[in-house]
Amino acid sequence: SSALPSSLPTAYPPLSAAEAWRTLAGCSLVAGMHADGATEGIVDFGLKHDKPFAVVPCCVYSKEATETRRDATTGFRMSTMSYPAFIRYLVAKAPEQIRTATLPFEGKNIVVYRLPSRLGCGSSGYECEICVPV
Repeated sequence: SSALPSSLPTAYPPLSAAEAWRTLAGCSLVAGMHADGATEGIVDFGLKHDKPFAVVPCCVYSKEATETRRDATTGFRMSTMSYPAFIRYLVAKAPEQIRTATLPFEGKNIVVYRLPSRLGCGSSGYECEICVPV
């Protein structure tokens, strides 16, 4: 039997801010599975930069808020938000673009997603199976 090493090597060295930005700017999809505190940032980034995204939120960080405030865009009270309210809050950022679906596993299984704004061949950069040469 093979034993696991006592410490696993780091797959990728840490990125500088500039390298991280280039990586994110060049991606075709942003995803987060139980992304904790990064969930809202993934949604905001996808909306701001016209990127499709998919996130499966698990934790609501409203308990970390030091004061009650209302989000200027959605009107949600940030320090009293429950998990279902957090899902509604994320969708309310762009209800015409953001959708939800339930994934087939137990626990926190709601995916909040945004599809590409343009599908098909051409200048969009997204390919669909119809457009890929056979």
